[in-house]
Amino acid sequence: MLVPKKTRLQIYRFLFKEGVICAKKDVRTEKSLGTDTTGNEIIVRNLYVIKLLNSLKSRGYVRETFNWQWYYWFLTDEGIEYLREYLHLPADIIPDTLKKSTRPLTLPGPFGERGAVASVASVAAALTGGTATVTSVVATVTSVVSAVSVASAASARLVASAVAAAGLE
Repeated sequence: MLVPKKTRLQIYRFLFKEGVICAKKDVRTEKSLGTDTTGNEIIVRNLYVIKLLNSLKSRGYVRETFNWQWYYWFLTDEGIEYLREYLHLPADIIPDTLKKSTRPLTLPGPFGERGAVASVASVAAALTGGTATVTSVVATVTSVVSAVSVASAASARLVASAVAAAGLE
């Protein structure tokens, strides 16, 4: 299928930047690819996206997943090299899917950076110094767990680890 060069370049740039692209299985609709450098929205025909990505799939440059009437294409390593050469990009530019995440490793909560597991251990350690019983440890740990809204399976593991840490098994 003949696809205008401008449209092909827009689709390839978006695919390389994101590392993944999706399209509804409807050739009559249009797809938004975000905005260009001047702030104008980039809109291309869904038919062009589907046909270009089918071509890349047949050459092994993308991996396709189809689910609930939506196509999902993921760049392979060969596809990254091909698009880098096609778009004349330097080797240091990589797709967003290959970049390291800058998210923190622990979730913020009422216990700061230590997280809920460290707080449960500190509660259990504090209770072992006095007259701690299994019931008091479980009650304290349960209140800590409910305060941070941990899932029930994780809550059971936290209670078990706190009881084991307190030596009250």
